[in-house]
Parts: sequence; structure tokens; C-alpha cells
Amino acid sequence: MSFLPLLLVICNYSTRVVPDTTVHVTYTTRAARASVVIGDLSKLTKIKLETTPQTGNEVLIISVNDVPLAEVMGRVAAVTSGLWKQDGSVYRLIADPKQRAIEEKADFEERVGRVARGIKTLESNYKKKVGAFNETVLKAKAAFDKSTTHKGATNGVVAAVPSGAAGTPTKAPPSPALVSARLNLTLSNDELILGLVKGISPASLAEIRQRERRVFSTSPTRVQRALGPESVDVINRFVQRHNELISTLPTVPLPSMAGLSPEDAATVIRARRMRTSRLEDAYKALLVMTTRSAGDENGFGALVHLYDSKGNLIFSITGTVPAPASDGDSPEDGPGQDESDKPGDAKKKETPIEYSPDSKALLTAMPGRSGNPNRLKVSPELRRMLFQPVQYDPLSYAETDEILGFAKFVNKPVIANIPDSYGGLGDQEECSVEDIGQQLKDGDVISLLPDDSFVLIKPSEPVRSRNVRADRTALGNLMRAAQEKLIPSLDDFAEFAVESPDPSLGGFVDNYFNILIPGCSTGVAYDMDDWDVLRFFGHCSTELRSQLLSGTKIAIGSLASTQREDVERIIYGSNADIELEGTVHADKAFYAGMLRSATGSNGFDFRSEVTEVAPNGPPADGVVEFQLHHLPFASPIAEETDPYLATWDVLRAEDIASLQLLRQDKEESADNPDTPPPFAKLRIGDQCEVTISFHLTPQVVTRAELRDHRISSNSAIFSEKNLPLEFQRQIAASLDNMLKDGTMSIPGNGQVIKP
Repeated sequence: MSFLPLLLVICNYSTRVVPDTTVHVTYTTRAARASVVIGDLSKLTKIKLETTPQTGNEVLIISVNDVPLAEVMGRVAAVTSGLWKQDGSVYRLIADPKQRAIEEKADFEERVGRVARGIKTLESNYKKKVGAFNETVLKAKAAFDKSTTHKGATNGVVAAVPSGAAGTPTKAPPSPALVSARLNLTLSNDELILGLVKGISPASLAEIRQRERRVFSTSPTRVQRALGPESVDVINRFVQRHNELISTLPTVPLPSMAGLSPEDAATVIRARRMRTSRLEDAYKALLVMTTRSAGDENGFGALVHLYDSKGNLIFSITGTVPAPASDGDSPEDGPGQDESDKPGDAKKKETPIEYSPDSKALLTAMPGRSGNPNRLKVSPELRRMLFQPVQYDPLSYAETDEILGFAKFVNKPVIANIPDSYGGLGDQEECSVEDIGQQLKDGDVISLLPDDSFVLIKPSEPVRSRNVRADRTALGNLMRAAQEKLIPSLDDFAEFAVESPDPSLGGFVDNYFNILIPGCSTGVAYDMDDWDVLRFFGHCSTELRSQLLSGTKIAIGSLASTQREDVERIIYGSNADIELEGTVHADKAFYAGMLRSATGSNGFDFRSEVTEVAPNGPPADGVVEFQLHHLPFASPIAEETDPYLATWDVLRAEDIASLQLLRQDKEESADNPDTPPPFAKLRIGDQCEVTISFHLTPQVVTRAELRDHRISSNSAIFSEKNLPLEFQRQIAASLDNMLKDGTMSIPGNGQVIKP
């Protein structure tokens, strides 16, 4: 198959001289932005070639020898989903609207397919549970009949009686009737979620994109969607069945309330009764669908709320809806390597890739292979290159060598557009030519376009590739701030967030945050799902930031349109977390965790659902408020050629307490050999916690927290053992809390359960 030599739109300039694109080109470049590569080709051929903002950020790898420029241009257009438009003597690479519309349509249809498969999987799993029901009950009956401790049990309620040589009380196995009722309750809950989800078209669910949350309702507000026409029948059947089953269950004793405040004890009782009591008729029902990565294998979180006529929550249940990539069929063979080259074949060939010295140095320096998993040991020159992502693209190291090596092996020129998800400071290992061929055949990240003469490579998911492509200029500015300030400020980080997509959605930037750029990783500068909060901060003008940071409350209605759009994404997004002001609880963490476990939200009425509190969009009379809280942090000092990973560059009191706890526990030390020893040199900086509150009503608020870090290269140096007294007190208090509640803080990862 021959490829079109040039995709071109000829404009109305027939009287002007048309540049000669038959000129031959010999050119090789490591991964670089299309704007740079096209600029190089323009200088080389003396023909004016340009990109546009829609095409200039694509990342190209090219190696051609004595090839007509027209053929290069046509293939560049193909891999970037672009076309060339002639404007006088200039050829400009623009986005091809038809091709990109085809890709958008295919991307959406693929998500629809995943959702449809997910609903089928959900239904299949339900049927399997129903099929296993009788077997489970029969096993329960056999165990119950075999037991000698159920004598005297009545109405399916098991009575425990003494048994055994010493008369020790032994708990009887549950009766078959009790097992049956409990299983039926579980099946009834599953059937409710399945029935409501099936009433919504896969296309409607596929519209829920990354980090989004959508609420479907029996009587929708302006910011909700309608549930399916069968939803009322589904809910009524559920309520009737639930009440029938509840009536057969024994009364379960309440857990101990020792140590709880009266308010918390009342909440525990109410949460328990909501699950174990008969239901009133439901006045309104909500199905809340959330996703962090819409359409991927993680699928959706599903939450059902039933409310009475007064807006009180009478029932809540959570579940998941999968979204598998395929039905499990094996992929068909494609271009790349033949059957004998498949992974696992004893005769598989291993043709090594010729890696550049910089790529080899970077591969061996990565955590896990450098001999010190807490550091990235590279030369000052390579580190300088890593901190200049505009001049030295993050994909210009091992990723480039692998693409060029594959093309050299098949003896063809190559033009490749590489997605950010292909690499970039990941936990990479050296690959063979056959490995790259298999990757191209699998088509998970990169794919071959059909071409007899060239290796043409394009992102397998071009829409996603464009959506998560990091802005190299913004990344360069952030990294320069890191070099100048040791740790970038919140202002620096927010400016990057304005220009670049959320790193957790794909690409290499998360690795840069954790390895190279201190203070920017999740859990240090911001919490999971709070990227839109960073963008809001970045969109605030200097004057508005100053007002908010000084304590001034700003009305949501007075914000600029871009800022209001940010607020809308924040309060209605997948991380929407409503709090009710004025409630008193002795242990807020316990209260919030217990409530979320019991109800899937933070309350027992409609006020805990943002689409009910703000049914027409963010309220204009709502307000935004900043509150500041300062704490010290420590930052390790290491040699320039052996720096700590960026994850360790911000150590709060709870982080140091966690490390000390791990070091004290011999078993944990054995299980976590990567735990660094006590730090010999630490600088002390100031962490300003900025709590951003969006007050939707006087009683309802949603909050997020950003953190600003400031440190001076001239600040005093301490060892971990002789930190300032107040810092030591905070570490001791954190250590005491961790020993009490069994949690610890791992730098860059937030709170985790102690192993």
C-alpha cells in the first residue's frame, strides 16, 4: 500500500509561486514537539513550514534519508491527525477536522462499548449469585444440622448454648432461614443497582468523563438527569422485597457505645437502623455515578439514595459497574512479529536496542535499579537536561532509542507521534526490538499505520493522547522554579495546573513530581482529585488571591466566568464532599468515616447531596473563603549527584513520625528495607495550609486543601535528632496519634493504614 504523498488544502493563491516540496530531505531527530521538528525541516529545506496550537504540541520522532519533503509532510499529517494548508508561501500544519471528528466518534463508541459490556458483566455476576444461592443455603443447613448448639432455636433465630468438655459457650452456626434472608437482602440490593443502571443508556453513562460525577433522579433538578422509565417500578419492588426480608431477621444488638459522645452514639444508632428497619415509601431516588477514569477497566462507582417526602435519607447502598476493555477474546495478530516471536516462546529472538549513553544512565539510575531506591543518581549534565523539558523532551531518552532501533531493524524510515503515556521516567527496563514489535502489534499505547515504505506510528488512543499531553513550556517553568527556590511555590504549581492536564489521568508528569520536582506530588501540595482546585487558584488574579489570602470572603456570583467554571467542576465533580456546618462531634474523623460507610455521604438528608443543595448550578450568593494555617516542614540535603527523590523533599511532622515508627518496628523494617535512615542534614521551611471553602448555603460547605512550601537555601541546618523543639513536639504528637489509631503518613501518599 502506498501512502498519499501530501495532504494539502490549496488556498486561493494560484498567482503566487508554489514552494517545491519535491526537495529531498535527510533528517533525524529525537523526540521533540512538532513545532520544533517542523521548524527544523523548514530551516533545512528553506520552505516555510509552520504548526498551529492544535498540532504544535504533538511529539514527533523522525528519521529519514533522502526522502522527498512532500512524502515526509504527508506522513507527519497522518500521524498527527492533521493536514497541510497553504497560505501563500507558507505551509501550515493544522488539525484535520474530519479525521479528528472520526477519532472522537470512535473514542466515544469505544467507551459506549465498554459501558455496555460492564452492564452485561454486572447482570452476569448477579445471575451467578442467584445460581449459587441454593448451594450456599444447603451448606448452611448441613452445618446447622450437624451442630449440637442450635437446640432451642426458634423462628430461625439461633440460640447459643454451652457445649464442649468444659461447658464453654459456643456460638451456633446461623440457621438456614437466617442465611437465606441475609443472602436475599444482598441480592435485593444488587438487583436495585442493576435495575436502575440498566434503565440508563450506555451512551449516557459513557458521557461521564474522567473525574466527573453524574446524578440520575426520579424527579431531576436542572443539574441532574432522569432515571429510566422503569425506575419507579424497580424501586417499589425493592422496597416491598426489603421490608419482607427485614421482617424475618432477628434483632441484632447494637455495638458498644463506650467512649462515644452522645452525638456520635446517636449517629451510629441511626445509621444501623437505616439498614435494618422497614422502609417507608420512597419519595425520591438518586443514582449517583462517579468515575476517576471514565470508560476504563475501573468502571464506575454507583450509589443509590432513597429519600422520604421530608428529604430525609431512608436508605443508601453502594456498588460498582465495571467497564472492561473487551470480552476477554485474544487479540488478533497484527503487524510486528510472527508467531515464533510471541512472548514466552522458547525460540523468541532478542535483538538488543542500542541505547544512547544518556538513556542507559537514566535507566540504571531509576529507583529500584540504582542501589538506592530513595535517590536518583545521575550526572550533573544529565540532571541539567532533565530540568529542561523544552529543549530535551521527556520522551527523547530510552523511548526514542526504542522507536529508532525498531525502524533500523526493519530497515525503513520512521515518522512517529508518541503519546506521553509511552514513557518518561517510569520504572522502565531495557527492551528488545521484538518487545517493541509486540507493543506495536498489541496496540495498547502505540500502533502502526499501514504503509509499505515507512514505519508510521501513532498513539493508539489519539483523543486521549491529546487530552493528557503535558505542556512542555509550563513544565519547564515549574522545574526552573524548583531549581531557583528549592521547592516551587503554590503560585508556580497553580500556573502549571492552568496550562497542563491532571497528571494522574495519564502521561509521565506524575513521575516527574515524585522523582524530580519537590513539593508537587499528590498528598504534598494537593490531595487526590483536587487538580481543579489548583486550577481555580491559578485562574485567580493576583488581586483576587491577595483578597482571599487576607481573609476576605468573595461571592461566587462575582467571580469571572473561568473561575465559576472551575467552581462548578469542583462542587459537582467526583470528589464532591459536602459538610454540614454547626454539627458537634468529639471525633470528626470517626464521624465522617462512619457516616460515609453507612450512607455513602456525609449526612442523613438531602443537604449531603450537592445537586439537591445547588439544583441550578453554583449559587451566586454562595461564597469562597480561604483560611491559612502554618506548620514547619523539613527538607533533606544531599549531594548534587545523589539527591533524594522529590517525594522526600517535603517532610512534615507526621511524615517523620511515620519513618521513625517504621524504623522502630523490626518486622516492619525487614518488610520495608527502602526506609531511609535518620537524615543527617535537614533544612526547615514553612508550610502554609490553604483551606479553600465553598459555602453553598450558610450550613452547607465543601472544602479542599492546598499547601504552599517556602524554604531558604540559607536556612539553618539540623539533623533529624536535633530538630527545633516545637517541631519535635509535633513529631511526638503525630507518633502518639499513629500508635493510637493505627495509621501513618507516607510522604507523597497521604494517610495509609499501618501495615
